Amino acid sequence: MASDNSRATIVDVARAAGVSVSTASRALNGLDRVDETTRALVRRTAEELDYRPNVRARRLRTGRSQGIALVTALPERVVSEVSELGFMLELAMPVARECLNRGYTLMIAPPVSDLAQLDVLDVDAAVVLDASGEDPITARLRSRGIKVVAFGRAAHAHGSLDRGNAGADVMLAHLAERGARHVGVMLSVEDYSVTSSVLEYLDREAAPVRCTVLRAPADEGEAGGHRVALEALRADPSIDAIYAPLDAFAAGAILAAAELGLPVPDRLMVATNYDGRRAAASDPPITALDLDFPGLGREIAGLVFAALESDGPHIASSPVPTVIPRASTART
Repeated sequence: MASDNSRATIVDVARAAGVSVSTASRALNGLDRVDETTRALVRRTAEELDYRPNVRARRLRTGRSQGIALVTALPERVVSEVSELGFMLELAMPVARECLNRGYTLMIAPPVSDLAQLDVLDVDAAVVLDASGEDPITARLRSRGIKVVAFGRAAHAHGSLDRGNAGADVMLAHLAERGARHVGVMLSVEDYSVTSSVLEYLDREAAPVRCTVLRAPADEGEAGGHRVALEALRADPSIDAIYAPLDAFAAGAILAAAELGLPVPDRLMVATNYDGRRAAASDPPITALDLDFPGLGREIAGLVFAALESDGPHIASSPVPTVIPRASTART
């Protein structure tokens, strides 16, 4: 062990372990291209020497901030009201755990109204949630030399987590099993990744039930879901279920059903994707999806560190979600 007046350095660790300084550094930072035997040796040696990395010195030496940002492309009305960044917080914990294991910290950025707000982020990489095809957030971050991983299919991202059918196949199958004959699928007017993924699924005519696409502006949140559901249900009484991947829209559909005197679920079933506060607190509670946040976090963190190693593009697939059935689809 180093003496009280002589703090062990990475050079000391490398010398004692019999490896190069770069190998010791990579092993301690959890980066790839170091075999597990060497990694274990270096970590054991570091513990024996009571080595503690000097974070500020490492930043000066590498030019890296050792920081990663979690950013959403969705507007504040969808992300912040009621759910209080719930989706981001649930995803952040498993991502943060993986980051910390590799010597990085994770910060959560709230929805931005001005792209210039992103310029204050001192990070090496960013994860952009629900990025659209030509996503301006991705473009802004890339212009600053930040590696970008998209939860979706943003153009020019260094890595992407493919959402597949974004849960539409799973939830529409559930609604069909519960007796739905005509589902209004409520999506955002904007081209967010969940919207694109669901539309592509519907375009393949693979849905097990008749579907009509309804569109609402994401920034109208619950009010937009309420308005569009009212219009659709008045115009076409054959709609007997509404599937809204955005929980704000689903909550609005519940309000519309109440206003029209349509009992949920007997006359109208309602379902969403995110199992957050909106879904659980609704009256009746809304059927949602278990998105497997630990699995999502591991996949996203893997893409982030792959992007930090090389430009890519790097691609991974989201875990397959499962249904969390609640009263809003509990037809007998």
